[in-house]
Amino acid sequence: MVKNRILSFWYPLIIVLLLIFCTSGCNKSRQNEHEILIDFNKPSKELKVFWHSTGFSPAQLINNPAMREVLKDFGRLPRKGISYIRPHYLLSLVSVDDMNSENPNYNWSRLDSVLDQIVGNDLKLIFELMGIPRKSLGRQNDSAISYEFDNFRDMKQIFLWKRFIRDLALHLESRYSKETVRSWYFETTNEPDLNFFWKYDIPTFLNYYDACSEGLKSADNLLKFGGPGTANDTVPVFKALLKHCDSGQNLFTGERGVRLDFISVHIKDDPLDMLKRELATVDYIKKNHPKFINVSLINDEADPMAGWSRDFWWRRGAWYAAFVCQNIDIRQKKLIDSAGVNYRIHSNDHAFLGRWHSRTSHVLFKNEDDISQFRLIPKPVFSVMELVALMGDSYIDVQIPRKYQKHFGVLATQHENGSVVIMVYNKTSFDPNTHNAQLDMPEITQEQKYLMNSETIDLEVKIKGLPFDKTSVTTYVIDSENTNPYETWVEMGKPAYPNEQQYKELLVASKPTTLSLQSIQNEPIDDEFLFELNMESPSVQFIIIDSN
Repeated sequence: MVKNRILSFWYPLIIVLLLIFCTSGCNKSRQNEHEILIDFNKPSKELKVFWHSTGFSPAQLINNPAMREVLKDFGRLPRKGISYIRPHYLLSLVSVDDMNSENPNYNWSRLDSVLDQIVGNDLKLIFELMGIPRKSLGRQNDSAISYEFDNFRDMKQIFLWKRFIRDLALHLESRYSKETVRSWYFETTNEPDLNFFWKYDIPTFLNYYDACSEGLKSADNLLKFGGPGTANDTVPVFKALLKHCDSGQNLFTGERGVRLDFISVHIKDDPLDMLKRELATVDYIKKNHPKFINVSLINDEADPMAGWSRDFWWRRGAWYAAFVCQNIDIRQKKLIDSAGVNYRIHSNDHAFLGRWHSRTSHVLFKNEDDISQFRLIPKPVFSVMELVALMGDSYIDVQIPRKYQKHFGVLATQHENGSVVIMVYNKTSFDPNTHNAQLDMPEITQEQKYLMNSETIDLEVKIKGLPFDKTSVTTYVIDSENTNPYETWVEMGKPAYPNEQQYKELLVASKPTTLSLQSIQNEPIDDEFLFELNMESPSVQFIIIDSN
């Protein structure tokens, strides 16, 4: 009876206390959903630079004056915002006669003219050993041009290929210096799992790989070589190459195992799904070829989807810029730091020449009355690379409210001098790959509009641990109203070829727009700087904080 009376006395009190605790916790949770703390007193981590690459096809596109201007723009990006270029079919620019003789007669001139443009803009190569040298450049009719290498199943041609690759490497080092060429990545031919690019079987590909590897080695054993750059994840040719390099017999030396300086894949997807597939690839390597677990991983076609020339609205504006930012953010945190992956290059394959809805870094306008005249306008996906290049050398972890983690992120970086660059993105969480693969998407769907409206962000941001008492704040914004040259072009009436004044206005609209944050105070309150963060969906902001 006494026990029952005690329970009857305490039971209501316990219920009241539990209700108070739950209410307090729920309120705290609701508050946390609307605020972010960025504390630079926390231990920092090194920020790797792995996003500084792009590509295009074919290599001879560089002969186009417009493409040369695009290369100049890449070369001018601050702090090497783009360092590597990956063109297809470089070897198709070479001609060679008398390949069967002791002294083949090479003509490197067309290749040199292309590489001169790349190197001359202070850019490096991901040099695909792709394409077939021609016998003669003297013929005008391409259908009549013949090739020295027309059957890689022929073992004699495989051995000649090794010599050709050696001679190629020696020529490159002679023209551009050993130091320069050693900084390049030599890669196998593009996507050998597709018949469009590789018409032979897997054993022939492995012989080709050995010939490339040993040819490069015989010229300079410090040249980097890897692959296979497959279009699909862990497909048979991918697995066969890793097995061959792990324990297979080298065709030329007879040794077990062949060098593999990096492993390249092409995984095109939404950033979160792309990350899952990259981690699955790493898991396959870890389980089946643990000796390669620390070999550099490269995703050198990390685009939302295949098909560079197709018509998709999200390629013209802020969504594509936010896509780039989310890829950088989650790879640094989840792939490099959490999973410990030696992730070396994450490349957007978008250096083509096209229009607003193409997978291109710039919009090309051609003057139909004078084909020698053109105008180039950088898209937001290029402009964001200017901002990404401003980020610091280290970063701190920032806790993001769970409800936003699918589409919103913060990468808070700091330079050695204490200045802060905070990358913030809000990428509308639709996945282009869930759309009917056969259909283009020139305009926003109703479902996507709903997501945009529902995924806007209004947060209070607290920043602690800044190494200065008074601040100077600059904010760059990419959204529907800022850094949006497409909307400027629409307001002009969509001119087919903008006149001089319109061109100037479009260039201004393409530059990252600066906004001042009026809500941040110049001096800290209890070591905290506060400001409101308002982000539409999709959008990107870069907040730069320095001493005043």
